[in-house]
Amino acid sequence: MDVEKLFVFLTIGVSVSAIYAVSATGLVVTYITSGVFNFAHGAIGMFLAFVYWELSVNQGWPVPLALAVTLLVIAPAIGVALDVLVMRRLVQGASLATKLVVTLALLVVFQGAVLGIWGVELRTLPAFLEGRQYSLAGLQITYHQTITVLAALVVAFGLRFLFKRTRLGVAMRAVVDNPELCAVKGLSPNVVTAASWAMGSSLAGLAAILIAPGLNLEVNTLSLLVVSAYAAAVVGRLQSLPATFVGALILGVSGELVGAYVPAGNEWLANLRPALPFVLLFVALLVRSETRLPEKLKTHAEPAPPPLRTGIVLGGLAVGVALTVSGGLSPFQLLIGSKGLIFACIVLSLVLLTGLSGQVSLMQMSFVGIGAVLVGKLPEAFPYPVALAVAGLVTGLVGVLVALPAVRLRGIYIALSTLAFAILMDKIVFGNRDVLGGGTTLAVERPNVFGLDFSSERALFVVLAVVAVVFANLFLIVRRSRFGRLLTAVRDAPNACQTLGMDVTRAKLKVFFLSATMAGVAGAFFGGLQSRVGQLDFLYFRSLTVLLVATIFGITSVSGAFLGAAFFVVLPELTRNADSAGGQALQPLIIGLLAILTARRPEGLAGRLRAALRPALRRVIGFRPVASRPELPIELSTTPEIDIREVGTVGAAR
Repeated sequence: MDVEKLFVFLTIGVSVSAIYAVSATGLVVTYITSGVFNFAHGAIGMFLAFVYWELSVNQGWPVPLALAVTLLVIAPAIGVALDVLVMRRLVQGASLATKLVVTLALLVVFQGAVLGIWGVELRTLPAFLEGRQYSLAGLQITYHQTITVLAALVVAFGLRFLFKRTRLGVAMRAVVDNPELCAVKGLSPNVVTAASWAMGSSLAGLAAILIAPGLNLEVNTLSLLVVSAYAAAVVGRLQSLPATFVGALILGVSGELVGAYVPAGNEWLANLRPALPFVLLFVALLVRSETRLPEKLKTHAEPAPPPLRTGIVLGGLAVGVALTVSGGLSPFQLLIGSKGLIFACIVLSLVLLTGLSGQVSLMQMSFVGIGAVLVGKLPEAFPYPVALAVAGLVTGLVGVLVALPAVRLRGIYIALSTLAFAILMDKIVFGNRDVLGGGTTLAVERPNVFGLDFSSERALFVVLAVVAVVFANLFLIVRRSRFGRLLTAVRDAPNACQTLGMDVTRAKLKVFFLSATMAGVAGAFFGGLQSRVGQLDFLYFRSLTVLLVATIFGITSVSGAFLGAAFFVVLPELTRNADSAGGQALQPLIIGLLAILTARRPEGLAGRLRAALRPALRRVIGFRPVASRPELPIELSTTPEIDIREVGTVGAAR
């Protein structure tokens, strides 16, 4: 082994570790003071890196002044604004799912804001004291690397002093568990959380500015690299700053060593380096133990699903309408309609998993990609129904493999686990030329069932209408079944279910399998519709967008799935006339802002629409509902103090 080479890459690894440590520390500070895992942490840092570029490069400000204004004025202002305008109004007292959706929406909003302000042009950010370096024990070390390590040390010791020696630091550690006690002691909980968000934003910006000189200032790349610090934060169990620094050191050094010694000729191994942070994240999630029970969850009582006969009749009418209307649509309109029906199927698979059982998945488009790739790779001699069954079954088994380690996790940890797996799929599978047949995309044939060719746009539109109706009725059948009631109980009161002897693990595995199978089948049709699929079709970011759109229109209902899918495919057409940067900015901004506004309403816009139309419809048809006791909002507690009489009542109700 070349010792000099080893020390060179160790030096680089320590520098990268320092950046991860700074970013992960900001994430941990925000979490331990507000109880919110900020998925937008990386996007905030990315936004501040662009602000720093604007001041120091585009406007020509001196570097110290630009850095001070960015990190000491703009970053804290963003943090305080997020706390006051978003977190206090939407997140306090909300469920874990609501907190997750809000921070994911903020991630999308910040990315849209950057695209709207600075466009898609690639930019470079110069390093601190660029070009200057010195020799240490025969190694050439740049001043930027030295500044990076010193910044991490200052952050580490500064935060330790803050939390151990100052009144504000002690209050920050206590406010998430007992804000009332902080208020009694004379410290406003609002001031404490605002200070933590300001500090977290500044640290996110510092990390992004430190890592940006080695990269182009590009929205997705920079956000993803800063997001890599999630692994270091989870190693620290989102509580311990020293353990977080250890996780960052492992992450940075191992990444550089893999890059130095893994043969570049092997594409599978070459893709391992960018995926390494998410491997570490996945491992850290597997070995961690739950330290807190789930928060109190607020549930929304959806109206009872229609009987099976009603669902079949309505489905038949919908297919008839699709067949009739399709004759008057242009090929382009049929293509848009087909895409909407496929995304309705994808959203329905997420509604089953997240809406019915409460398991948040950030990798639904990865399941779609597996189904599409499998159909494209299977021999042409396979009948299409067999290929469809294979795609669904294999994707379902992958879902079970993902669920096996995830079933022991809850809340944000399931979301992080599926996010890590989605990015692993992006890097190792969908970005691999061997998987895609030696090119950047893979050809996928359109359906051909029993000799009937559905290659025309109209025929495929009608087939997809039938598939969407089948998916909708399958969801309703599950929801009406005993299994569906069990999933609802697992979502609302998992501890009570375990106390009553219900097999929660098996229920989670089953719903992951069914959801992944549905997504895989939808992926097969998705590939056929596009004729070719590639890495960009299944990026993790598209899974986040699907979740947000489902939340906007109602992640608990069939109507929400269809309205969300229609919005998902129509929005790009509405923004098509805008310039390239404007169109790319408008879509995430609209989706993110709508998700923030509707995050606390699980019934979404579809539920509000139903509530508004139902009285009018009843008046038109003269319907007189049978008098019954009005339903009250359900609020189930999953805290350790469970009254055995209450558990018995819940069990009897289930």
